[in-house]
Amino acid sequence: MSDTAPCFEATSRPRHALGPIGTRVVLALLAVGFTLPGVMFIVMGAWPVLGFVGVEFMLVMALFAAHRRHSRRAFERVTLRHGQLLLERIDHRGARQSAVLDAYWARVRLDDGLQPRLTVTLRDAEYEIGLHLGADERRDLAQRLNAALTRHRTPVFDNPQLRA
Repeated sequence: MSDTAPCFEATSRPRHALGPIGTRVVLALLAVGFTLPGVMFIVMGAWPVLGFVGVEFMLVMALFAAHRRHSRRAFERVTLRHGQLLLERIDHRGARQSAVLDAYWARVRLDDGLQPRLTVTLRDAEYEIGLHLGADERRDLAQRLNAALTRHRTPVFDNPQLRA
């Protein structure tokens, strides 16, 4: 392991409920859903409504695209390296929040419940992490981060002269 490699690193991103194929299917169903009323209005002789139906469909497609583009940008990373715990988060707008904590004094706390809350505390400061994770994933992150911090706090000293 090199000197620059982190002792622990976890990155989380928001979930995408639909993949590329699912998005195409939903947009195709919406196209059919918007086309049927459009055809109905044409049959009834209210053809100017067709333009509004088309505009609404284009608006829904644009909102889908904007949501996917913005959520792709967001992530959260927890890194333990060189005795420092780095917490960084970038939201969907690109705004960055970060905190550097002394790993020796940082404590991980998991408040269990229906939706567990995972926090890292240092003195009076409290930082919530794992916002993009589900309940089981937060519990797993808490366990792994606690184990990494424990390994950091209890180093193993190897002195060849003391070996038998």
